[in-house]
Amino acid sequence: MIHCAGEVDIAQGYSLNVYAVNVTSTKNVSEACLKHNAKLVYISSVHAMQPAVESNGIDPAKEYNPDTVIGLHAKVKARASQVVPAFCSHGLNATLIQPSGLIGPNDYTNTNMSEFF
Repeated sequence: MIHCAGEVDIAQGYSLNVYAVNVTSTKNVSEACLKHNAKLVYISSVHAMQPAVESNGIDPAKEYNPDTVIGLHAKVKARASQVVPAFCSHGLNATLIQPSGLIGPNDYTNTNMSEFF
């Protein structure tokens, strides 16, 4: 089992480290899983999905476009969420999960989830 902890950054702008951890690592892990015939469970984010225009909820994503989402976290998750299906088209066995919120150790900032709790 391979476990890669991503980096969450809700700041605006661009961060090479956040891109590398989320996008490049997803590509590398996808390649390794495909090579070794391992199943991948990729945890994306609901923020990677394009906002619904006229809906009372969120419909399942049919595509991911970093240009249609707002913020660094959403953009890198949208880009990484493009990587996984691309590898699936080459035989990768993967599941893509899009939680609406995560909270964990050292989450002491005023994120939506920490404020909720």
